[in-house]
Amino acid sequence: MSLGLSGNRWTSSFDHINKNFHVKSNKEIHIQSNYRLFLMHSPIPYKKNVSLSRLLNHWQIAHVFEREIRKKMSPDVILCCMPTPELADSATTYGQLNKTPVILDLRDMWPDIFIDVSPSILKPFVSLAMTPYRLYLKRACKKATALSGITKEFIHWGQRLSNREPSEWDQHFWLAHTSKKPSDEELLKAKTYWKNLDITESSDDIVVSMIGTMSSKFDLETVIKGARQFQERNEKVRFVFAGAGDQLSHFKRMAEGCSNILFTGWVGFPEGYVLARLSHISLAPYRNRRDFLASIPTKVIESFSAGLPVISSLQGKLASLLKDKGVGVTFRSGDPEDFYNQLTQLANNKEVLSSMGCRASSLFENEFRADKVYGAMADYIEKIAESFKRDGRLH
Repeated sequence: MSLGLSGNRWTSSFDHINKNFHVKSNKEIHIQSNYRLFLMHSPIPYKKNVSLSRLLNHWQIAHVFEREIRKKMSPDVILCCMPTPELADSATTYGQLNKTPVILDLRDMWPDIFIDVSPSILKPFVSLAMTPYRLYLKRACKKATALSGITKEFIHWGQRLSNREPSEWDQHFWLAHTSKKPSDEELLKAKTYWKNLDITESSDDIVVSMIGTMSSKFDLETVIKGARQFQERNEKVRFVFAGAGDQLSHFKRMAEGCSNILFTGWVGFPEGYVLARLSHISLAPYRNRRDFLASIPTKVIESFSAGLPVISSLQGKLASLLKDKGVGVTFRSGDPEDFYNQLTQLANNKEVLSSMGCRASSLFENEFRADKVYGAMADYIEKIAESFKRDGRLH
């Protein structure tokens, strides 16, 4: 949830990851002479991502924006990230009233995903409850000067939702990653950390790793059942899951007695960086939700930056990319036997792994590097601002 306003960024005062406040009032922070951060405050915190308190928090943030933006000089252009639908509606309304171009950047399929993850018996009620948010988003997509998104599929979703005619200004920009490197001291400590867990470059094991939140969005049940088959056959494949989350205890219980599975809990950036480079294959066992089906997840892009081939359960956009670019394979979600077979083919052919890894590195450099992706996006935003400035519309 954030807006870019001609060099200024507006975002919530609430830390969505750690569930606490950065500050407890509206606050403007001067980062540089031409860049300021404005934290919009709602006093309503939330503990659960799907909850009434979260909806109230987001509703209030949209109203803080409506009130505070009136006190500022009208910007040249607004980039509004979606979610949330309320803020998207407020930003595009402001843009129409003040003749300011607004690019609505679709990064998550709210409110549809709330319906998707609901139990079947509750779906009709959740769908009804989401009606206002669907209207917010429909209006926002209709009023936006242009739509951007993390894939073409996200843009098509916004166009269909609002019956909006496609435009040459509706463009997608991949999620991207900055392949920064830890300091030498951090690298040494991280290597020692993994050495103490018997994860080293000299090991004969094929290391399959996943770095991320241990949550219900991942089908680790299938992976754990498949991992047991490797253990039963005494095959040298080791699974490392680095991360914390509300499903960690559940996954650990499932993996009891499976000696080739290691749960480390949360690790820092240096440890994650080193683990990726000690691994041979990256795991992306996402469940097939409609938002995931239409995207290339950030964790996959980070794996490409480390030169890792990917084994994934996700169909759709990612499955096509892995196959077309030769950078990984896809197994059937819920099918441990298929997971075992697909992974065995990779693990038993180091030449294939090596060539896939090289292609993954090239793909990252050509398509997903942050400076390339966001440089192109910055040019796009400037072109819209310039085009709109001439006579109040895009050419």
